Amino acid sequence: MNNTLWQAEACAPRLAAASTRMNSLPGSAGFSLLRDVLGRLKPALPGLLLALLGLLFAALAAAEPAPIPPIAPAGQAELHGTVGGQRFWARLLPADPQFAGNRVLRLVYTPPAPAELGGVVLGDSPLLLVDDRLRLVAWNGRDTLNQVRRQKTAYTVVREVHPDGERGAPAEDRRTIAGEPAWELRLSGILLALCWTPGSRGEERLVDAFGPRHGESLTIRWTDREATIAGRAFRIESAGQRLKRLAPVAPPEDAAAVVEVAGWLSPEPPPP
Repeated sequence: MNNTLWQAEACAPRLAAASTRMNSLPGSAGFSLLRDVLGRLKPALPGLLLALLGLLFAALAAAEPAPIPPIAPAGQAELHGTVGGQRFWARLLPADPQFAGNRVLRLVYTPPAPAELGGVVLGDSPLLLVDDRLRLVAWNGRDTLNQVRRQKTAYTVVREVHPDGERGAPAEDRRTIAGEPAWELRLSGILLALCWTPGSRGEERLVDAFGPRHGESLTIRWTDREATIAGRAFRIESAGQRLKRLAPVAPPEDAAAVVEVAGWLSPEPPPP
């Protein structure tokens, strides 16, 4: 045991000298400083980690797109008027859980002539399903072959084409239109009348489900009393808090494109 103590005592000076040499090596002061700093920060590390996690979650939340607010009127909305001088009636029903929260739009109108749609004959009273931004989810042509269904990334469309006119035997034509949900181009004036209020603004994609412009990138944009529909400028006239008239800006005025709202059956018009 004495021999062991003696050896330890003999080694002590050499260990001290080695420690001195290590402390004198380049960078050793930095290691010591880092060790001191970490030692002082150790009690605060849990709080720092929580703060960093909070910043990370905040950044991720900011990167996620904000939910798009609905623009369709709450509850039932019903109006009537004319499109191109031809009468229409539309009733938008409240959101229905049976249809995944989407809304039924009942419509009676004069559809575009077959010549405008490449021979497609549309019925005058289709049933539509739209979302809370009035974007088309489904089109039920009822007593015709015409159908539209929204899939994950596209619309699938069935068209009833009459190559020899309305009296000829119909042919079934199918097309797929890729892209985001959209308003139906040829109903855009009625849809705008449903959701427009003074000072409002918005932008939606348009789709020509049955017509020849199905391959084009089309949009509707509006800011207060100015609108652009598929590249064409329109002006909006109001009565109180509602759209009264939608007409092209460029003269001569195209009567076929004019939308006029004669009245609202529900809800009751708000005060001016």
